[in-house]
Amino acid sequence: MDSGKSKWLWLLVIAAVFALALGVSFFLGADAAKSCLWAVIISVIGGGCGLAPVIYAILVKTSPSVASVLAVTVIRLLITIGGAAIIITSVGVQVLWFVAWLGLFYLVILVAEVCFIIKTLSQYDGIKG
Repeated sequence: MDSGKSKWLWLLVIAAVFALALGVSFFLGADAAKSCLWAVIISVIGGGCGLAPVIYAILVKTSPSVASVLAVTVIRLLITIGGAAIIITSVGVQVLWFVAWLGLFYLVILVAEVCFIIKTLSQYDGIKG
């Protein structure tokens, strides 16, 4: 599978997980649905901001360094923790549902991000991945 199709497949998988979780949460009740929606928003913001250094390195045709890969992880973790703290304190979500959904989405985006980074680094460094 070529790189372009692989990227779209990962985006489709992430979108399907988000849609399935939102659908299930509506059957679980309004509190679960509200918590799930906020968890999706925090996950998308964290994942998007976290991948920015790697995408920038690809656009300027330089090899992403290990430091930028670690920065991706730290940025996404800080945005997720900060966003979760803001949502829990300011928006009336049920904390258990919010943390459960956020954990699921964090894991999904983490797996997709790691696969994307491995593919990107393998293009530049000859790493098999």
